[in-house]
Formats: sequence, C-alpha cells, structure tokens
Amino acid sequence: MRLSVVIPTLNEEEHLPACLESLIPQLELGDEVIVVDGGSIDRTVEIASSYGCRVYVLEGSSIGAARDYGVRMASGDIILSTDADVVFPEGYVVRLKGAFSDPSVVAVTGPVYDLKGRLGYTALGAGASLFGLGCNMAFRREAYLSTSGYPDASYAEDVALWRELSSLGRTVYDLKLSVYMDISSPYWNLPLKILSSGAMLLGGQYWGDLGKAIAGMGAGMLASQLASEMGLRLEVGGIHIHHSVLGFLMFLSTVVADALGKLPDEYRFLAYGLSLGVLGHHAITEPTD
Repeated sequence: MRLSVVIPTLNEEEHLPACLESLIPQLELGDEVIVVDGGSIDRTVEIASSYGCRVYVLEGSSIGAARDYGVRMASGDIILSTDADVVFPEGYVVRLKGAFSDPSVVAVTGPVYDLKGRLGYTALGAGASLFGLGCNMAFRREAYLSTSGYPDASYAEDVALWRELSSLGRTVYDLKLSVYMDISSPYWNLPLKILSSGAMLLGGQYWGDLGKAIAGMGAGMLASQLASEMGLRLEVGGIHIHHSVLGFLMFLSTVVADALGKLPDEYRFLAYGLSLGVLGHHAITEPTD
C-alpha cells in the first residue's frame, strides 16, 4: 500500500518545516509527498524541495484546484490530503494505513485539535472534522477518480468531496487519527464570529431574561474577538490590562451594583451576559497550559 500526501501551499515557509518533520519520518519506501504551490513569494518551494517533496507550481490556483492537481499527479493508491500548518503525532501513518486494510473503506478522517490546546478552538476543529476536512482526510485514489473531484474553490472544497466519497462506500471517522494545527487563523475565527453574532440576534429576538443574557454573551464574545484580531490593547498607567481581567472586573462590578440595587432590572441579565461573554472568549481561545 503506497501513500501519496498532497499539500497545497501559499507562502508557508513558517509552517511547512514542522509539518514535514512530523510526517516524513513516518513514511515508508514508495510513499511520497506532493506539494502544489499557488505562487509563493517566500521560501516555501525551496523548503519543500529540500525535504525531497515533488513540487508543482500552479500560480493563482484555488485550494480545490491545487488539491485536485496533486491527486492526479500522485502515484500512490491511498491519498492523504492535508495542509502545510498541520503537525502529525507519532504513529499517524501506521494507523491510517491500517484503516484501509478493510477493502470496503473508501475514505478516512479524524479530529483536528488545536496545537496550543485552547478548549474552544479544539471543540471547533473536532466538530468540523465530522464533515471531512482537507487537512486530515485520506481516500483511495481510485474512488476519487470516480467522483467529480475537488471543486475549483477555496472554501468547503473538502466537504463537497467528502459528501461524494460517502456515496461510494464506507467512510470512517477515527477518533485516534488526530492531527494538530493552530486553529486561531482568520479561516477558523469566522465560525466563532458567526456564532457570536447569532447569539446577539437570537437574544435580540427573544425579549425574556434568557434572551438578554444570550445577547450580552454574544456581544461580549464578538467584541473580544474583534479587539483581539485588530490588536487593540487596554492600558492603564502603562500597564496592559488583559481582556480576561476586564471581564472579571465587569462581572464583579455587575454583582456589586446588583447587590446594591443600582442595576436596573431591564439591564441586569444583559450586563451579566456581557461580562460572561468576555470571560468566555478568554476561556475558549487561550492556551490551557
């Protein structure tokens, strides 16, 4: 059983070495790594070549087109689709090949965990991987050629393929076939912002106390995320105040104001929700160690 690993890249000199160093020692004779580059202006192509990868340059190509080209250029009968910022744990390739020892299996995937151990991002990655993610998906090349292939797109191209593969035979979700990556990228942060905005809208439509609390939490989480992405910092006397400290102070002041009867009833649950949203953002996005 020969494995071909396909990695689309674009200016990945920072991440690619760690990916290849975690992967290549696990490969066997006859396996290969194919890098399809979209026109990097950094050292990505040079780095890939130095690790012995087969490199193709498709300048301006979408992720879907790059993945598709790599599969069609591959010589292996099993294709592993991944990304340049993925890190593979020891024993990954052995377990992956073992999953295909069953001839009825056409495709295999597993969870994607946050490299920095942040609870919220880990939950997001593990949940999204149920639908088949291109950073941790393997399939039989023969099965792939029976589908319409990856669409020429840079979003959800992996989910579209997984849906087609699922119609051809057995697909497997292996909880122990996990990979790691830094999930706090603009691509991954989009769902977090959508969920926060949705909470605000849901709370706005439900005018009970629960709705106000939900709206407040959504607002607190969204504001924290946007502030983080824009690099906004709160400083008092030259000292940086982390947003988790701000959230705690907001919650404490809300409790005190409520206890003193200074918090209007119509704002009580909104205020509690807002402070909990700021604290919640810290809890799900900060490293656990």
